[in-house]
Amino acid sequence: MEQRVQESLKRIDTAATEMQRDLEKNYVRKIQARSLRLGADCCSNANYSAEEVQDCIKNGHQPLLKIQANVKHELEDFQQRLHRCMLSCQDKVKDTMTSQRQLTSAEEKLFSDCMCACADEHLKLIPKIKQRIISAMPN
Repeated sequence: MEQRVQESLKRIDTAATEMQRDLEKNYVRKIQARSLRLGADCCSNANYSAEEVQDCIKNGHQPLLKIQANVKHELEDFQQRLHRCMLSCQDKVKDTMTSQRQLTSAEEKLFSDCMCACADEHLKLIPKIKQRIISAMPN
């Protein structure tokens, strides 16, 4: 794969990693801490039965599980969209070919240009994805 395509894909990977780190550090940790404190409060309640303690802990953990599921869903959706775009690039090149042969330099350039455009287009989506994840989080 051409170096500029690899660099474009690396930019996406870096931006997605930075987004995940920021979300975890500035949002998820607060909710996780709240969940753990609630779990400790559940355990401290001498009036609760063992089942009530477990239910209390489970209920307190739900917001965190919901956030983790939402982040996973958003990232998987993003990866699928990027993959579909890249498959479209392969199809564009294939449609220009008249036989089963090595790619010409023009076809390789078409593929690289398309892949870089996919990467640039999807890089712009990361802030929107981050905002969707944040807006779905509990206060």
